Amino acid sequence: MNNFAMIIRALISGLLLGFVVSIPLGPAGLEAVKRTMTSGFKNGLLVSLGAVTSDTLDIFLINFGLFNLINANKKTEAVVWLICGILLAAFGYASVYNVKHEKHIEENKPKKKSAPFLTGFAMAFSNPMVHSMWLTLSGTVIRVWRGRGRTAYYTYIISIIVAMVTWFIILNMLALKGHNKIKPTYSKIISLIIAWGIFGIGIGFIVYGGVLWIKLYI
Repeated sequence: MNNFAMIIRALISGLLLGFVVSIPLGPAGLEAVKRTMTSGFKNGLLVSLGAVTSDTLDIFLINFGLFNLINANKKTEAVVWLICGILLAAFGYASVYNVKHEKHIEENKPKKKSAPFLTGFAMAFSNPMVHSMWLTLSGTVIRVWRGRGRTAYYTYIISIIVAMVTWFIILNMLALKGHNKIKPTYSKIISLIIAWGIFGIGIGFIVYGGVLWIKLYI
């Protein structure tokens, strides 16, 4: 009976944490919304699933202590911020270009298969703030459940993942519903704002990484 109650607590706690960490939109979440508005629900959802897969990998890598080693070395941390910033800025700029030239590309070129899942995974995995968040959670609430038995721990982890997937399904459905009610011109403007936002986040990461690097030599 006590084990059953523990599992129920793990289930509810995991679902709550999963929703809480998913609601703030990072670069991958913004890209998912943009993809839903420009390419349909399926593409947006695949971006989201790629991001959730990255988060899941984060949890397992943290358990093996990989990101603890990265954070322990300030030079490595600065380089990670710089590289991730460049990647995000590149994703953002590519998105801006694609949105601006979408009609021209569709009229003059055969439609190419995109890789929304890989895009979502790469954008989430190249966000140092995501890794920092999971490191913090791993050292606090997740660590607590790790000490309460394997069943409760894995129930907690799976519940987090289920909640994140559920939230992103809801998010993309809302984005699709909003897109259907918005005029194409406004939809393109929103997509451009999101794309420039991703680019801006990337530039911010580059600046932060540069500041960390400079501090090492001052």
